[in-house]
Amino acid sequence: LREHRERLGLSQRDVADMTAMPRPNLCRLERGRHLPHLATICRVARVLDVRPTELLAPLDDYAAGLEVDP
Repeated sequence: LREHRERLGLSQRDVADMTAMPRPNLCRLERGRHLPHLATICRVARVLDVRPTELLAPLDDYAAGLEVDP
């Protein structure tokens, strides 16, 4: 996610504002510490002009302590 964001010259705040996602959640998502809803992944992908699947990592990439949206 970070690579795509930086490629577009966007800050975390920019992406958070454009996706209505709290910046701390976006930060955790970039670090692989947050598992958002599919709708959130789709919003982020649209802003970054990528397919949602490009933002998904294999499940074994997620470490203990993963936070899931309620």
